[in-house]
Amino acid sequence: NLESKRYSIITDNLNICYICKQKKKDDLHEVFGGSNRQKSMIWGLVIPICRECHNIWKLDKDMRKEHQQEAQTIFEKEYSHELFMTEFKKNVL
Repeated sequence: NLESKRYSIITDNLNICYICKQKKKDDLHEVFGGSNRQKSMIWGLVIPICRECHNIWKLDKDMRKEHQQEAQTIFEKEYSHELFMTEFKKNVL
């Protein structure tokens, strides 16, 4: 089950909200949602997030894009741009 095996290549601390850096996380959230949600889980593009920041995340397109760009950059350093494009089909940089 991917849900229970989520991990992150973005952060080592899965206990504190990645966005506000203050509150305990309520959820582990996939940086790329929709049709790429499963791939985010597979490749570790997951961040811990508190409920308050999660609510902001859903409404703030710029915040989502910023975190997606960071995730793509980290992924490409770890793997490659070609693999990112093969998996996620969209360059957000």
